[in-house]
Amino acid sequence: MQRAHRRGSRFLAAGLLLAAFSAGRAVPEARASANDAPDWLRAAAAAPLPQYSDDTKAVVLLNDETVTVESNGDVVEHYHIAYKILRSSGRDRGVLEVPESKQIKITSIKGWSIPATGKELGVTEKDAVEKGLFDNETYSDLREQILDAPAPDPGNVVGFEYEIRARLDLLQETWDFQGEDPVREASFTLEVPPGWEYDMHWLNRAEIPAHEDAPNQSHWVVQDVPGVDIEDDAPPEEALEAHAVLNFAPSDPALRAKSLNSWKEFGLWDDRLTAGRRDDSPEIEAKVKELTASAATPVDKMRAITPSRSAWAAISLTRPPRCSRTASAIAKTKPRSLVRC
Repeated sequence: MQRAHRRGSRFLAAGLLLAAFSAGRAVPEARASANDAPDWLRAAAAAPLPQYSDDTKAVVLLNDETVTVESNGDVVEHYHIAYKILRSSGRDRGVLEVPESKQIKITSIKGWSIPATGKELGVTEKDAVEKGLFDNETYSDLREQILDAPAPDPGNVVGFEYEIRARLDLLQETWDFQGEDPVREASFTLEVPPGWEYDMHWLNRAEIPAHEDAPNQSHWVVQDVPGVDIEDDAPPEEALEAHAVLNFAPSDPALRAKSLNSWKEFGLWDDRLTAGRRDDSPEIEAKVKELTASAATPVDKMRAITPSRSAWAAISLTRPPRCSRTASAIAKTKPRSLVRC
């Protein structure tokens, strides 16, 4: 299923379609029912497509992401994603999975299907299913909302719109605009508070100039991005896919520690995360001395503090993936330059 969660810059020849999508995003639509698809999805479904190879499972008609950074470093991320299913093997593009945790809250999630023939169909957060992100753990606060679009059949168009509010460990975003499926159009819009700065780093792609929409607001657009063909024993997908990484530089000195622009800054940040975690407490030191008082060798000391029969439990603090996903992994939203999901 698709992971929203890898990012990059947005490149597209902005035109009437982009204006239509932007308008659809900015102004709430009055629709007759939840089954009625929004204007941005109808526009994406009606746009002409180039010819694709016979083995193409699906095409990403639109992958639009808007990131708004608040003055305290929190972000609000809004997504529009649309697929046209071309083959039966592409039906899983009709399933959206969005991770959620204490740091990531889903504020809205919706989906629609525009059949080649017949009426439009829609689903909302009431139709979403929540499950743990991992199946082999006794307890985890990481979970995900799963939403199935109706009728993800060949020839049909499925789309999702969702929004999350996140508190970032790092002031960094990744725009992933390339994946297994070809992409007709992808766009990324960034809005930062007054006085903030950002820099964009491009991987596996030449730099794309930003369009300055307004003070502190920029966007990037790409069109006709080919899918990545993953072969046996190939490098990881993220090493082959084009994407872009944004680092934010806040005006508040207290927040700058969360903004990384070099490996040195990354190392210092990582060191702060683990500082003191391996230090022994006086109680532990006293207990070790008690257990090993009669031990003559280092091996005897290890045996003294290791029970002959042990039941082990591991407690880990996992950095939650900030990625939503569908089967093609094009909407992966998660930071993955210095720190990956």
